[in-house]
Amino acid sequence: MAVPQSSIVRKRTLPAEAVRTKKKKLNENTTAPTSRRPRKTYKRRSVTIVVEDLLTSLERRLTSISFHLIRELHIEHGKTTRGAELESVATNLVMGAIRTKDDSVASKVLGVLFAFMNNATIAQWRRLMDFLTNNEEANKLFLRSALDHKIIKFYTLAMSKGILKYIQLPEKVHHCLERCIAQSLISLGGSHRRVIVARFHIAVASTESADENRLRIVEKTLCRMLNDRDCRVRRAALEGLSTFMDRAKPLSKRTYSALKEVREDVDKNIRLTVLRLLVYFANKMPTENVAGTGKTPVTLSDDAFTAVCDAINDIETSVRAEAAKVLGEFTNVSDDLLYQTLDKKLMRSNKAAGVIKMDKSMFSLSKGKKDAAKEGRWRFNARHKGKNIQEASEGWSRGKELHSKAPTTKPAAEEEDSIIPHGACGAFVTALEDEFMDVRKAAVYSLGTLAASRPPFAISALEYLADMFNDEIAEVRLDAIYALTPLIVHSQLSCEQLNVILKCLDDGMPESRQAMRELLKKAAFADVDCIDLCVEAMLMCMKRFPDDQNAVFECMAAIGLNHSVQVQAMARRLLGIHPLFHAREQPITDVKYLTKLILVLNAASKQESIVSVLPPFMRAHYRFLRSSSAHMVKPVKALDDLKKDGRSSFKDGGEKAEKIIERTYERLRESSCTTSLEDRNILRNNISHDSQAITAYNDNVSGAARLIYCLTELNMAVDNVAQTVFCSGEIVDALRAIHQHLLDIQCIECQFAGVSADLSAYLIHCRLYLTLLEIAGTLILNMAEWQRGMLRGRNAVIVARERLSRLQVAANSSTNDFLVESSSLFDFTGAGVNVKKVTTAGALCNLLEKFAPILPPKLPPAAEIALKWANITKPNKDAALESAVKFISGLPHAILLEAQLHNLKECDFERIRIKIGYPDSSSMLVKPRQTDFKTTNGDTVLSTQIMMTAASCWSESAEVALTVVILVGPNSSIPLYSSPTCLSTANVRVKIHPVSRK
Repeated sequence: MAVPQSSIVRKRTLPAEAVRTKKKKLNENTTAPTSRRPRKTYKRRSVTIVVEDLLTSLERRLTSISFHLIRELHIEHGKTTRGAELESVATNLVMGAIRTKDDSVASKVLGVLFAFMNNATIAQWRRLMDFLTNNEEANKLFLRSALDHKIIKFYTLAMSKGILKYIQLPEKVHHCLERCIAQSLISLGGSHRRVIVARFHIAVASTESADENRLRIVEKTLCRMLNDRDCRVRRAALEGLSTFMDRAKPLSKRTYSALKEVREDVDKNIRLTVLRLLVYFANKMPTENVAGTGKTPVTLSDDAFTAVCDAINDIETSVRAEAAKVLGEFTNVSDDLLYQTLDKKLMRSNKAAGVIKMDKSMFSLSKGKKDAAKEGRWRFNARHKGKNIQEASEGWSRGKELHSKAPTTKPAAEEEDSIIPHGACGAFVTALEDEFMDVRKAAVYSLGTLAASRPPFAISALEYLADMFNDEIAEVRLDAIYALTPLIVHSQLSCEQLNVILKCLDDGMPESRQAMRELLKKAAFADVDCIDLCVEAMLMCMKRFPDDQNAVFECMAAIGLNHSVQVQAMARRLLGIHPLFHAREQPITDVKYLTKLILVLNAASKQESIVSVLPPFMRAHYRFLRSSSAHMVKPVKALDDLKKDGRSSFKDGGEKAEKIIERTYERLRESSCTTSLEDRNILRNNISHDSQAITAYNDNVSGAARLIYCLTELNMAVDNVAQTVFCSGEIVDALRAIHQHLLDIQCIECQFAGVSADLSAYLIHCRLYLTLLEIAGTLILNMAEWQRGMLRGRNAVIVARERLSRLQVAANSSTNDFLVESSSLFDFTGAGVNVKKVTTAGALCNLLEKFAPILPPKLPPAAEIALKWANITKPNKDAALESAVKFISGLPHAILLEAQLHNLKECDFERIRIKIGYPDSSSMLVKPRQTDFKTTNGDTVLSTQIMMTAASCWSESAEVALTVVILVGPNSSIPLYSSPTCLSTANVRVKIHPVSRK
């Protein structure tokens, strides 16, 4: 097919000479070096120059240039100008606003003045205020009505900063205020003026010089502004009323009526503020009467509570959450309203009969009296029945009965019998069913708070809080458990309720499971079936979460103590004891058997008749549990009175253990009086063995026994190294040992709780003694180190004095004399070491021979001394080494670590660290967050994420040690023990394997 000639587009071609010329120029441009122009640097002009230019432009009426200069002042100099320069700039700006004839320009100039005065001092503010008040030219500003709002804003800022009081305001400011109010009401765009007026009144309410009459006028003005057409004005008015509330200035009852009118405002911020103000009125004026929905007046507290309940159905989530939260802050609400919040059916209140459901009213046309009575949630008093209910029902004409009588209700009865406001109808039920978590959390908190002080209401609220245990959000479930725990004592739990509640023991969050167990410790069960449900649920929890074993044991112990009668009826069935045949002994390591045994033994401490059904091997298990874990099994008098193998009861053993501790400490003090070093060491070795045996035997005095063991080792070590230095023995080995003994002293100071001040002073004496002993050994080896030794000795004496002063206890005479003579040995001048006086090793040895450390005469009570220890529950020590944790090298990997901390003080939590020990002997300290510590009933649980990392991949997996330590210095730490009865540290070994990205 031929293409038409006209449709062919001919390509334009250039001559060959032109193409060559173009290529030549292109090559020249690409090969020639490019030369760029230097970039212009911006230099900010001085603020004085800019102000002078602004004044010049204002005098010449150059509006556009003036606006540019004003913008430059605001952006470049508004936040940086200080000092005397600021004062001159402020004065020039005021003069510029006075001289310009254009009100819009003058308004902009005054706006820049506010930006500058935000950085001014109080003296500069006062000088500028004097200039505005006394200067004749400045008076012209107050005559220009277009600038009234700027002037009022300026004086408002001065009053809010406390520079000016209300009584010090000049009369011309009041005139400007009146004109501004009048102009804002006339003009359609005067909203910003009314906002400024509202903030002026807020500043007046905030100042202390305003009298009572003036405050009432301000309050009335702000209430009138609540009906303004602009939401910004209404917000400013509410802000002013909140200022009254925050500054403890009383609000009148008239303001409450104005607030109720704006509680359904279109602006959510206004609705939020109104809710807080309603709570303020309800708690300030609880007994005041206001007009209710009917003829009967209601108290202000009930009316405000109903208004807040209305906000539960608000469209905004934040308003619903705030309403649900503030419901718990009402302290004087009537019981009728509280019961209505848990039922979506309307109720009516009768003064003589309490709360009656509206099932017996005209709202239930299809229900008979019997059905209505059966379906009623509330329990009625005896006077509800019979004649009173018949009269109440006759007060309503249903219109469905032939020849029915007309209503015979008297007007007086209408006042006594009124419908509860519908705003409270099912408020908590609606909030607990809300789709947003914040609303449900707030509702749970408020319901628990209101029910905590009202036992009858708590019984009704228990069912609704128990339903929240099935919430999909873990935080809501946890809050529901916390809210229900204090209410559980007011009622008994049935099997149906337990079936719902015990599902929390399967929760993946440890906090939820522990909170649930704390609830069960305080709960009262209706029958033995509830005990069976709890035992089954606890065993399933331990099977799924083995780390909860100790917590489950403690929970079962508390249940046994609280339900000894029910456990008595089922003791044989729980332990598998046959009434005719002998029971086979079960191993004490069986967790299921141990759980049930702890339950029965704690119940036997209240019901001793249970002891008669226990076989002999269970009595032996009881003695074992009392020796190993006395806090889990309470003493059973009937079992303690039984003597076996000549042993006395456990109680007598406990008393003897304390006496043994006292006697062991006396033996330690007496050993220092022995003349021979060898004899002293033999006696101390015996004391060490005895204290170790006491530590392993009795958990109650293990802390005191461990402390005696540490003091014995320290006493023996100080004596040995001192003898070595005095006799010029192996000085190098002695210096090494001294360094280790100083660390041991640090361990004693940090690892024990309940150490007395006298014992702390003894440890300070030992530390200074070993430090001077180390200096003496160093001088024996090398006398050229005397300057460094003098400096170190002086610092050690200063530290010892400071630590003794912090103890606030008078040290013994030996320690005081030791400090005095040690200070005289290290004589310093202001410039440094006194070269004319040199302390020799012989002088130090003579001093140390005179003042050896002496133990205090008495040890603190054994029950007060406790060892700080940590029990790591996650990762599991046995399962952590079975499989390696693989992660990418160079990237962090989180490992969950959970540990139970015991006997720690509040100050110790800031020093707790997790030490990560790598295979190459390197280590790293990790500080847990403050939120990782959870304290429940005095026990603290640490749950934190440990970040593992490795710079390069490893060829094979290796073990990493995680240790719980206490920080004692910038790079030094002390490990905690894993148990009060053993010497192993609280650590766990985890196998990790960093791999490459490929």
